Amino acid sequence: MPGGVDLETGVRGRLRPRSWVFKLSSVRRDDGGGFTVTSERTIDTSYDPFAQEPEYLEVNRQFVDTLPLPAAKTVLDLACGTCVLGGMMRERTEGPLRLVGLDLSRESLTLAWGHLGVESDEVGTLLLEGSADTLPIADDSVDGVVMGNAIQLLDDKESLVSEVARVLVPGGFFAFNTSFYSGTYLPGTERLYVDWVQRALEELMERGTREGFRRKKGKGRRAISQRWLSREEYQQLLERFGFEIATVHERTVDLTKHSFETIGAYSGCASVVLSGWPVALASEALQRAAGPALEAAGVEVVPRQWLEMIAFRS
Repeated sequence: MPGGVDLETGVRGRLRPRSWVFKLSSVRRDDGGGFTVTSERTIDTSYDPFAQEPEYLEVNRQFVDTLPLPAAKTVLDLACGTCVLGGMMRERTEGPLRLVGLDLSRESLTLAWGHLGVESDEVGTLLLEGSADTLPIADDSVDGVVMGNAIQLLDDKESLVSEVARVLVPGGFFAFNTSFYSGTYLPGTERLYVDWVQRALEELMERGTREGFRRKKGKGRRAISQRWLSREEYQQLLERFGFEIATVHERTVDLTKHSFETIGAYSGCASVVLSGWPVALASEALQRAAGPALEAAGVEVVPRQWLEMIAFRS
């Protein structure tokens, strides 16, 4: 996409807040054919709770520490979410860093403003709502592009990498990490994930029968809609678009019960893993199933691999 936002004059905008904390009620059918509320509770379905998990923060802080930021003036935080990486990059740089965050989720961008602080406008922070495979940014305009645990979400990764190469200045860097690639599951751990989802599904089906709702077929994206790429395939993809691979690294992260609960509650996860079910209820079911799944496996933590890659535009 030629042209795009002028990063020197782009207008900063505030996003209208929207609620992503749901109040849920459990009900049962009464003798008269109606429903009686038996309990009420709230659940936060945003990405923010998981993004604040200690292990999530630590693996991303280690990733940011490897980035060639001292030479960077303008960095694009692609699929920035709540700007956890963006905030870490700003903390690590000694001089001024122009930070551009882009995400499809208005909900996440609204949270990002809060995380970055009210002084964001003063240091040249720009948050944009848009798609990573058609970047609304001019050619040769950023020194670095960073993508945190999101590259696996793009169906057309070739368009993504092509767009990244377009907006980068010659010699600029592209860095990403992901916990969704071929190799992320360590031997013996994959069965736990299957059991976790199965337990959540059984709860939804039982609850649907009791409370009178059901899954809507054909709604949402299938849980296994595409194959995860391997580290070698990611390297080949970048090289096809003229990138020179600088570093490839894998880190092991231990996920706790609370980690599973917060990522399960995230609507973006629940809407894919349990597509077609009411999202807030699917989020709650995954949250509730985390503890029993780990207990059944006889473990308190589950190790998982994160892939990191840094490459430079030729």
